[in-house]
Amino acid sequence: MRREAETDPCSAQPERAFFRGRRESGVALLLTLMTMLLLSALAAATVLLTSTEALIAGSFRGGREAFYAADAVGEWSLAALGAMSDEWSAITGGLKASSFVDGAPSGPRALAGEPVVDLTAIASANPGWHLFAYGPFTELIRSPGAPSFYIVSLVTQDPAGLDTLKVRALAFGSRGARRTVELALLRSPRGVHVVSWGEAR
Repeated sequence: MRREAETDPCSAQPERAFFRGRRESGVALLLTLMTMLLLSALAAATVLLTSTEALIAGSFRGGREAFYAADAVGEWSLAALGAMSDEWSAITGGLKASSFVDGAPSGPRALAGEPVVDLTAIASANPGWHLFAYGPFTELIRSPGAPSFYIVSLVTQDPAGLDTLKVRALAFGSRGARRTVELALLRSPRGVHVVSWGEAR
């Protein structure tokens, strides 16, 4: 009778070791890829968070600077209207403006080539108000290092009487920065006085 060939246990060991080594290498490669993917995701999240925080900080800073610019325009308007107190009827009727204008009271305006405001749209959005002053903020205060804003001062007759009027001072900057300050002024023989002053939302 033919004897069945017996398998040599020693000859099978290298083969099993070979396949076991390949399986372990595959698992190690998979773990490495998963680790790299996780680290890449964490790095991307960190970059996104940092960018978002920078945008938020920039937006907050731009908003505060716009408020200060609008507030300064309110101060300037107070002084200008005080010097023109005998012409309030013409001013509130839209017949007279200040000397601070940068052209016709209509059309778009830009800062550093970026459109920031349209005076026609401003007039349409504020019925009953008239343009009193408008132009680059840097041209108004002429101070080195001043922030770049386009400012608009609007006036209207206060229903309280002929000796009262309201001022709406607006500042427009890049990336949508915008703030508004409103004043109520009273004219008397002793001069022009502030009745109210605050930021408008």
